[in-house]
Amino acid sequence: DDYHFANLIEGDSLSIDRHTQIGNMDIALGDFSHALLGIFNGVASPASLALQLLDRGELDRYREIMIACEKLSRTVFELPTNLYKVGLAFISWLNGHQSNAMLVNHIERERSTDHLLCVIEAAAEAGALTNASLAVERIGVWLGGQ
Repeated sequence: DDYHFANLIEGDSLSIDRHTQIGNMDIALGDFSHALLGIFNGVASPASLALQLLDRGELDRYREIMIACEKLSRTVFELPTNLYKVGLAFISWLNGHQSNAMLVNHIERERSTDHLLCVIEAAAEAGALTNASLAVERIGVWLGGQ
């Protein structure tokens, strides 16, 4: 799902008439994905907009945004995929959601500078950098330490 979620979320039909109950929530069933994806933390802002567009039937704009989000996901989940958290923590730090990009046992050191530069580029293209001035400042600090 993390590589091809735009089509999976869109599904084959916008008219869903089957539902199930989970607790007190009514959940739609059908030929689509509910998008329980690892990348969604990193693409919350653009994906939220895209899902609103999908809900309004604006498929071309939905697809444009989600394809950029998929590109970011493919970058974050590059081999070895178990290091995807490095990319998510890095994006979170660039957006000001955490004070640093460090992870347990410093696994952030397992990703190369080149990889993280690709994450920055893909995040910018996807609209996932929500505070551009802060991201630029933090990128400068990070590159200064490389």
